[in-house]
Amino acid sequence: MKWSEWLPFGEVELGGLPEKEGIYQFRCVDEKGTPIMISRLKGEDSNGIIYTGSSENLKNRIKGFWKTIENWDRSRHAAAWTYCTFKYDSLFPTHNLQFRYIATESTTRYEFDLLLGYRKKFMDLLPLNSNRPPYPCFRRYPEFVPCMPPSLPNRSSCKHPHYFSVELQRLSKRSLQKILYKEKFI
Repeated sequence: MKWSEWLPFGEVELGGLPEKEGIYQFRCVDEKGTPIMISRLKGEDSNGIIYTGSSENLKNRIKGFWKTIENWDRSRHAAAWTYCTFKYDSLFPTHNLQFRYIATESTTRYEFDLLLGYRKKFMDLLPLNSNRPPYPCFRRYPEFVPCMPPSLPNRSSCKHPHYFSVELQRLSKRSLQKILYKEKFI
């Protein structure tokens, strides 16, 4: 598994992207192509990454992000809709956005690892991932979680369903517990 090169939006033919399952990231660079610094709660993120996501079809998902920005169409990509609605373009200009991707079959776990690693390092979420934390409520990491249910809830029993990523909500409670146990999170 290897990340693609960083590709500039607007200069790359999105139709050539793979129609495979994978992880993707967006970042913002300055006019010289250097990633911008983003202030986080615990330090500066020098990579300029503003979003990490996963998809069953990288081509459609990345195109959906770009089309949402171009057309202000909320139905295609929630993070792009947030970018438009809250005027993130004033901080991260559209012409300075880049993306990269990696085709992988373990998207939920890999996205989870990337977002959890970022959260541990900066005690904050990526700017466009801030509408939902990257993981369910863990007993082992209470400092990262605003709610602490007595057990890992499933989607229907959770009082705070927005604390669960969409990918993790699709898993059964038992499958989720197996993943978390294997990774020593519980």
